Amino acid sequence: KFSRARMPQDAVRGKMRLNTLVDAAMELLMIGVWCGFLRACGIWSCQHLIGRAILADEDGTIPRNELQSLTGGANLSWVVKQALGDWVESSILGGDSEIALCWATAESKPLAIFHRNRAIQIRRSVDKKDLFHVRTDANPSDIGTRPEKVTLADVGPGSVWENGVEWMTMDMNTAVEQ
Repeated sequence: KFSRARMPQDAVRGKMRLNTLVDAAMELLMIGVWCGFLRACGIWSCQHLIGRAILADEDGTIPRNELQSLTGGANLSWVVKQALGDWVESSILGGDSEIALCWATAESKPLAIFHRNRAIQIRRSVDKKDLFHVRTDANPSDIGTRPEKVTLADVGPGSVWENGVEWMTMDMNTAVEQ
């Protein structure tokens, strides 16, 4: 019943963009990668390509877990880009933690070793211009960090987890404006 990610028949070109989105809670980290192709109608397709759920460190805090999920997202995005090579024309990494994004982009501020090492790893894999804050309600990876609220409809065929959310079908400039 689940459909695999594929290029739509009305794709303008054979290049895709990747949206890697992350979230974290006390118990686990969620990472999802969605791919999309520009279609003849001017919108982007959006399909789930790969996702990972990772148990969080028992001693972690939510901000540290968010930074860890951002690092995992950067790593998974890098692996996908390497695997798909020339198929990928652009890629973003986003999460809903302003604190983690601040740590990841802080080049001159002193950070603890935990934070500095992860920030360096993120910047090795992702350009700072490709790091985005994504509101919690617009982040499909948020679904996995709220197991008490998730239903089959949230993750099954045709769901937000499988097809992303509306902004993921827009041009990036339009999505940022909205």
